[in-house]
Amino acid sequence: MADEEDSFTPGQLQSLLWHVCAHGPVAALQKLIEKHGLSPDVVSGGGESPLIIAVRHGATDVVRALLKYRPALGLKWRGKTCLEWARGGPTYTAFQMEAIRLMTTEDVPRLEEMLQAGLDVGDVGDSGDDLSPMHWAKSIGSPQIVALFESLCAGDQRLHTRQHPLSAAPQQSLQRQVPNYLSLIHISEPTRPRLIS
Repeated sequence: MADEEDSFTPGQLQSLLWHVCAHGPVAALQKLIEKHGLSPDVVSGGGESPLIIAVRHGATDVVRALLKYRPALGLKWRGKTCLEWARGGPTYTAFQMEAIRLMTTEDVPRLEEMLQAGLDVGDVGDSGDDLSPMHWAKSIGSPQIVALFESLCAGDQRLHTRQHPLSAAPQQSLQRQVPNYLSLIHISEPTRPRLIS
């Protein structure tokens, strides 16, 4: 088997990467990137990045895995970034969860990249009971990230008009709930992350 793997040309490996991004499995994706050194940003002949391919095919596990390799989020296909393709679909949750992870590690440059690629910080989801990135940033007490969100989205009226169900709760109560949030997240597609009581 090892000899067979070594006989693939770089072009064949890239084609395999694009196929795996559409259909999985994640283990094959990891092997192609880690063992064979393929870039998570290599663009297909049709102009799609691996992340856009995964988003368009609804491959949420592949999207999550690709995000760990920090691919470029601003690459566009047919005028849209991966986040713009994902919005409203099952893979958008993976981007929201990545934003929450980045907030907890205070990775401001990567958050800025997500915002520029189309992350909606005021999106409370269809059910209305999950934490939007803006509410998450406020509840963990991160003034730097809140300021970033507010400065980059100042013209977005959705941040100021949507009311999140938890926004009426006292700030102190939210701060007690949020530190345990990461350990309580369960993602089952196509639902959004929820707090489990």
